[in-house]
Amino acid sequence: MRRDVLDLIDHVVRDVSLSEDAMRWAPDSVADLRLLIHREWPARRQATQRAGAPGSPLF
Repeated sequence: MRRDVLDLIDHVVRDVSLSEDAMRWAPDSVADLRLLIHREWPARRQATQRAGAPGSPLF
């Protein structure tokens, strides 16, 4: 379930980041959150997958 949620978030964030209209209504903090998700979450996911357990404490 966590992997599905993370994939959904990745797709939504990718869609928002590609949308030129997104930043017209988005507050400044949204851009910071989007960068944090793109930079931090892939590394966490890889660490969790290396640990080998879906419920790994690394997540």
